[in-house]
Amino acid sequence: MKAKTKSNRGYESGYPRLSPLGDSAVIVQVGSHIDPQMNQQVLLLEQNLLEAGIPGIIATVPAYASLTLHYDPMQTDFHSILDEILLRLASLVDVAPVQGKVVDVPVIYGGEHGPDLGFVARYCHLSIGEVIGKHSAVDYRVHFIGFLPGFPYLGGMDAALTMPRLPSPCMLVKAGSVGIASEQTGIYPLDSPGGWRIIGWTPLKLFNSFQNPPALLSPGDYVRFTPITLKDFPDA
Repeated sequence: MKAKTKSNRGYESGYPRLSPLGDSAVIVQVGSHIDPQMNQQVLLLEQNLLEAGIPGIIATVPAYASLTLHYDPMQTDFHSILDEILLRLASLVDVAPVQGKVVDVPVIYGGEHGPDLGFVARYCHLSIGEVIGKHSAVDYRVHFIGFLPGFPYLGGMDAALTMPRLPSPCMLVKAGSVGIASEQTGIYPLDSPGGWRIIGWTPLKLFNSFQNPPALLSPGDYVRFTPITLKDFPDA
């Protein structure tokens, strides 16, 4: 269903849309593409719902342009949750923006730490130096965390670096690897299989289950990549 709100500021035409997801979740779509304003609406809605302390809500899952709300059907129901969401959507203009931190992420580009850097340069008709320069020239918004614990999906990459995924995923991508897939860039927090083009590696630890919070980055934060060399981090 389409929501009727007091203001459509920040939404694409025809949005937001609310739909049931199984018998204990609702998905709220505020748009259909990667856009910082869309994502800000998602995080504002999540913040508003969590601060309201609505009985029955057990988890919220933000994404680029949607929020999934999981609820306990023994405490509430779809229509009650829907009413709460519609109420918050109508008042988002009065909520203070989500303010995240800026995290500097040092990166060793290329070589054994960035085995796909040369391919990215050839595919994009750029020099390796130009790829590194473009990739490290902007602050990237953390739109959401997913795929792996602590994995940040980062928006704002230069369109000149848009890159298809690997045709077949690698069986092992080491923790700290910095990759590109489509118009996104991200950082692998743990050793895992993966299909992104790996252009570099960071010594920062993005996830530690013994820390609180365990993830270094949160939605709404910004990442600033800083090129370093092996001389700067000889233990790499």
